[in-house]
Amino acid sequence: MNYLNLAKHSSFFKDFELMDFNALLRCLSIRIKVYKAGEIIEYEGNIAKNAYLTLSGKTRTALIDENGKAIPCHDYSKDMIFGLEYDSLKDNAYKEEFFAVEDSVVLICDLHKLLNPCENYCPRHRTLVKKCISALSSANISSKQRIIELGQSKTKDKVLTYLSNNLPRANHEYQIPYNRQELADYLGVERSALSACLSDLKKEGLIDFNKSKFKRIK
Repeated sequence: MNYLNLAKHSSFFKDFELMDFNALLRCLSIRIKVYKAGEIIEYEGNIAKNAYLTLSGKTRTALIDENGKAIPCHDYSKDMIFGLEYDSLKDNAYKEEFFAVEDSVVLICDLHKLLNPCENYCPRHRTLVKKCISALSSANISSKQRIIELGQSKTKDKVLTYLSNNLPRANHEYQIPYNRQELADYLGVERSALSACLSDLKKEGLIDFNKSKFKRIK
């Protein structure tokens, strides 16, 4: 597979002429790496030096609790970027573990160079910064949704809020990114409580599901 061609046609770089794209490869110290499913891309606690753009496959961030348990935070599919927020932190160490959920191709670039253009501030770099701002805005919205989900006191309300955020249309089937245990960890509930809640919601005719495929009925 031509990974540079994959990067060139990603949402971040597709609008650039080939000459500008090649210049950005050098300017941002860009490299591309393939990760196997389960492989760690970046460890929690490492100094934040890079931003990561998922070119194919699926990647995920997780918080590691005091018992070493990984709590899912956010999933990154094609054209989604991780790490932008860390450039502005005084203690700019990654707060999450970043890993491949499935075999993935990931573009890696220098975080500081990406968000702090050279003194010439060329048009191609301005375009990239705008794309980064848009990506940060989307991540902020996703974080607010997560806060609302976790802020619910009852398991049923957590589940319904999560499904409302992630299954936007009724009577359309969607594949959520988590299995039962991962969803329970994501919502901060016991797996047994989650399973009982899902069964009750199905009996009430509010949802239907098969493994990780869900449908909102109402």
